[in-house]
Amino acid sequence: AKLNDTLRNGCKTKTEYQPNCVYMLQSNRNNYTIPENIELNYNFGYLLGAYAAEGCMTKHQLSIANNDGAYFEPILELCHEWNITTKMYRHENKGQESQDLRIYNTLMCDLLEKLCGKLSHNKFVDNRIVFSNKKCILGFLDAYIGGDGNVNLRDKDISMSSVSKELLIDIQQ
Repeated sequence: AKLNDTLRNGCKTKTEYQPNCVYMLQSNRNNYTIPENIELNYNFGYLLGAYAAEGCMTKHQLSIANNDGAYFEPILELCHEWNITTKMYRHENKGQESQDLRIYNTLMCDLLEKLCGKLSHNKFVDNRIVFSNKKCILGFLDAYIGGDGNVNLRDKDISMSSVSKELLIDIQQ
């Protein structure tokens, strides 16, 4: 879709719109470059799996918690590629350390809500992801198992948990 010049009338932003990217209609901070057609690759699948396992959201930001710093690398790569603002928070409570990654983008929140739901007990995996491709599914499963799963090498067993029955059924497909 072509952007009409009248869309920017009265807007005090210096942001330039990139072709083939999507933006919020009313915003003066459009530095991100989320593609209009998102490639269902490993990193995107990983973001979805991490959100399904360890994430929560508000209207304008995502938060994904995990104590392993390497867990966030594919997500940070994707956010860097799309120029999305992130920030890592580290917390200490009673001698226990934790960390979470915040992703600040309303459009990303809307997208993840449509593909995975919102609130732990309402999460699911959209069929566009379940029936996508091996790379996207592998990314999703890597992140989900790394968050809410367990690998038992001795018994050659992988287990996953969730309060959302629908999410667990979707993962089994």
